[in-house]
Amino acid sequence: MARFIITGGLTATIDFVLLVLFVEVFSLYYLVAGGISFVVAVSLNYFISRDWVFTGGKYSHPVEFLGFFITSSIGLLLNQIVLWIFVDLLSLDYRISKVIAIFIVTFWNFATKKHLIFRN
Repeated sequence: MARFIITGGLTATIDFVLLVLFVEVFSLYYLVAGGISFVVAVSLNYFISRDWVFTGGKYSHPVEFLGFFITSSIGLLLNQIVLWIFVDLLSLDYRISKVIAIFIVTFWNFATKKHLIFRN
């Protein structure tokens, strides 16, 4: 669990920093920036999780990555929905909304990775 928290903290920080960078420096629309930052962070999370957090799964690497990709795609959808709800419907700052999205999607990511992808 500690390794999951460390990995998640690192990749969540990367996700957040990239989002702000893409919005503030490159003037990307926050949902586009959020999608890109999420994909980068999740990809990094896969490689760290595979070898350090969950110490390998029960599937071959291609099958495992496909499962990781599918569950992460659902996580991306959740991320985008949460961002949209909090920014467009509730008028919260996109940065605060991203923090909320990170916390919500973290539960999805942990459950699916632990019980579906990396279980032995």
